[in-house]
Amino acid sequence: MRRLAALCALLALPVAILPAVELAWVRVLAGEAESAVWRAGEACPAAAADAPFAPSAVLSYSTLRPGDTLAETELAARALSWERSLETSGRFSKAAVFVIELPDDPQKRGVIVEASPLDAPLFGGGSAYASMVLPLFGGRRSSLAMIAGANKDSVEYRDETFRDLPLVLDSRLEYDNDLIEEGSFVGNRLTGSFGLGPRLGPLCSLVLSARGCLPFDSVEGSSAFIAIDAALEYTRPSLFDLRGLDLSLSATLSAYPLSSALRLEAQSSLSVPIGETCLACEAGAGLSSGALDSTELFDLHGGPLFLRGPEGYDREASEVELARLDYGAPILHAPIASWLEMSLGPFAFAELARASTDSSLLAGAGGGLRLKLGSPVNLTMDFGYAADQDGSGGFVFDAAATTYF
Repeated sequence: MRRLAALCALLALPVAILPAVELAWVRVLAGEAESAVWRAGEACPAAAADAPFAPSAVLSYSTLRPGDTLAETELAARALSWERSLETSGRFSKAAVFVIELPDDPQKRGVIVEASPLDAPLFGGGSAYASMVLPLFGGRRSSLAMIAGANKDSVEYRDETFRDLPLVLDSRLEYDNDLIEEGSFVGNRLTGSFGLGPRLGPLCSLVLSARGCLPFDSVEGSSAFIAIDAALEYTRPSLFDLRGLDLSLSATLSAYPLSSALRLEAQSSLSVPIGETCLACEAGAGLSSGALDSTELFDLHGGPLFLRGPEGYDREASEVELARLDYGAPILHAPIASWLEMSLGPFAFAELARASTDSSLLAGAGGGLRLKLGSPVNLTMDFGYAADQDGSGGFVFDAAATTYF
């Protein structure tokens, strides 16, 4: 019934007109223990001494506030959205949000939020890197992430409720380099950034950062630089299907005052449920003006706007547009243990891109087998073959995993 009311509210379906209700309080439960109660007219509660997380780590994922007056269907829809935001945040192993009618006043409602914190580190990795993330660092909506790999080592701290305000603080220190075919490392550089900005919604932020890069060796087209970055991020998790309709958008505009250059990088992804799996739709673009430092060019082989097809093109470009579709259909499901399940099935992808290094379109397509291991391992591995528009091809291997102990 709760999901039906939420669906009617989102789709504006005709329903019986109900009187507005008032949200009297919000109660946060950490597992089975009560963490805090927020009542109308009161300030957001502080964390109890023995609470595993601050109430703001949960309350910040919704715009609902005690004292709000709204329709019953809208309250149900926003409670469901709150639940999905917590489930997909990566900070809680499970979450549930309930709306209850208060017995002393039929026009008032209470909201109970149950959240089990994910207080163990998340370990991840891919083809050439390993990572560790503390997703609920200090019991707050903040994270500490560390990455170690062949070409990159970094540490990042991000606090999305800075000083219990709708502010985002983001800081990063990163070392990276370029690995050339002979096995030596060039382009060694150290990059640091610090940013602060408003949280525009539960899952939307705009952060303004200052970033500096210091190279350790001489590489043609590369030197020390300073950049001012404005980064916008927005995500919307699926409300009615855990497998699809997840939407994410991000865009970063960078200005380089020493070279009078500009750089814009934007990405979007949407997963649409089809049967037991989903179609992943991705699009991205990178634009620039002025003379970019060589380290700021868009990496088509391994950057955020990378191409999965054969690498028969220049690695770096000053402009790129990309669109990709990916679909996998698991046909074999097998339990490996009582707590772990494996799935195996075919996958296929197709991509179309244009880069400044080649005025013609770059097209690629491929497919193969996709192996997945479920929670708590969360491993995805692709084995396959891909070809480009000229018929040249190569093997495809991608791997990514996250787990916690």
